[in-house]
Amino acid sequence: MDGAEGKQPDIAHLAEQRLVGHQVDRLYAGLPAILVNLAVMPVVVGVAFWGSVSPTILLPWVVASLVVLALRYALMKAYQRRPPGAQDALR
Repeated sequence: MDGAEGKQPDIAHLAEQRLVGHQVDRLYAGLPAILVNLAVMPVVVGVAFWGSVSPTILLPWVVASLVVLALRYALMKAYQRRPPGAQDALR
């Protein structure tokens, strides 16, 4: 009976790892739609504020937003190339 009790925490730990892995998968599954919105938003805001805000403030903000977008896209592609296991999702 001691052997069965010793396996209980291992099963619970594996179940938790699978759950976390599934949650990470779901987060990355919704990322493409979010990236489209993040690509459109700085361009629309930049056009809307072009006459009101100094270009020295507006252009760096638009560029920084697009750089962050590119980094998020690269992260998504890296995740899609090698879907992590449950152990990797915990890091």
